[in-house]
Amino acid sequence: MYLSVHVTIGAILGRYIPNPFLAFVTGFIGHFLTDMIPHGDAAVYKKFKRGINKKRSVAFGLIDSSIAIMLTALLLSFGEFNSNFSVALAIIGSVLPDLIIGLHILYEPRWLNAFHDFHFFMHNLIVNRYRDWKQLHGAIFQS
Repeated sequence: MYLSVHVTIGAILGRYIPNPFLAFVTGFIGHFLTDMIPHGDAAVYKKFKRGINKKRSVAFGLIDSSIAIMLTALLLSFGEFNSNFSVALAIIGSVLPDLIIGLHILYEPRWLNAFHDFHFFMHNLIVNRYRDWKQLHGAIFQS
């Protein structure tokens, strides 16, 4: 799922959950629930891990991250929220799992292996049982 989608969902959750701690936890859990939705990128990570299209994957990740940062700034600047703090923490919670995966990719600490495995178990839960969308269809769905 694009980070911008996780940011948007985090903002929505934070808007309706005034408790910052609960907003963070809900955003974190919501990340895994939304990742279960097939979104056309199941093969991208597998190729990346095999060394295929690494530069393309990194470039895509940088663009996605940049868009997510800009979206967050715009949402917090112009959004009408009861608590910007709750919204900010829900957004952080909603993108944190992917940031942790990024750390795992870069440094491969063994203590993150279980988190990595759980993340991709959830990510591929439906995809492995049925099938993923084509990448173009996933991009259109997330836009």
